[in-house]
Amino acid sequence: MKKLICVLALGLCSVSSFASESTLKAHSQQELEQKLEQSTQKHDAEMQAFLNSIDPKATQFTAQQSQNFCKITQGLINDMYAVLDHNRELLVEEDRKVTKQEFITQAVYEAPDYQSLQKMGVKCNLK
Repeated sequence: MKKLICVLALGLCSVSSFASESTLKAHSQQELEQKLEQSTQKHDAEMQAFLNSIDPKATQFTAQQSQNFCKITQGLINDMYAVLDHNRELLVEEDRKVTKQEFITQAVYEAPDYQSLQKMGVKCNLK
C-alpha cells in the first residue's frame, strides 16, 4: 500500500473515468502498477494546467481554486481506487480489505503535501 500511496502522493491529480471494467482488470502485479501509473499520468496534465494558472506569489487558494483542486484530486482517487478495487486479488492480504475512505485518508489526508495545502486554504471532502 505504501508504494500505491507514494504513486498517488507524487501525482495528486485529476478527473475522468476509465471506459470499461475490462480496462481496469490487470493480470499481473506489473500490469496493475502500469494501470495505476496510466491513471496518474492521465491526470497530470490537468493538475499541471491548474497549478500553472495559480499566481506563484499567492499564499492562499481562492474558494474556486480549492474547489478545482479537490475536483481534480477526486477524479484521481476515483480512477486509482477503481483499478485497485477490480484487482484486489493482486494486492497483499492487508490491502485487500482497504475501503475507499481508508485509501483516501492514507493517500491524501495524511500526505505531507496535502497538509501543506490545507495551510493555503484547501479543504477537500473526498468520497
